[in-house]
Amino acid sequence: MVAGSIPAEGAKFTGVIMQAERLKARAIEFLGAYEAKDLHAISKLITDDVVVRDWNLELLGKPEALRLFAKNFEAADSLAIRISQLMVSDASVAAEIEIEVNHSEHLKVVDVIHFNQKFEITAVVSYKGL
Repeated sequence: MVAGSIPAEGAKFTGVIMQAERLKARAIEFLGAYEAKDLHAISKLITDDVVVRDWNLELLGKPEALRLFAKNFEAADSLAIRISQLMVSDASVAAEIEIEVNHSEHLKVVDVIHFNQKFEITAVVSYKGL
C-alpha cells in the first residue's frame, strides 16, 4: 500500500457514502421541484416507466405521473415541504416529510424514492401518516 492511499475496504466504504449522499441530493432535488410545482424539472428526474403509488392510486409511466403531479399542483395554491429525515437503503431514499398545502392543510408523509444506476427516479411510493 502506498503511503497516504486508502485501503480497498476504505475506498469501498467511501464510495458507498458518496452514493448515499448523491441519492439524498437527488431526493432533495425531486422534493424541491415538487414544492416549486416544476413539472419540467420533475420530468428530467423520472424515468419513462416510473411508478407512482400513494394511499389512493398507482400509476405507471412518465405521462401519467406528470398528469397526476399537474393535477395536484393545480389543486394547491401553495405547497411547502419540510424534510424531517432522509434515510438511504441500497438505491432508495425514504423521506419523512410534512407537506403544507394552501398554508392550512398539513400532511405527514413518508416518500420512498427508488433510483436506477443513473440516479434517475424509477418509483415514488408515498405513505400517509396521521
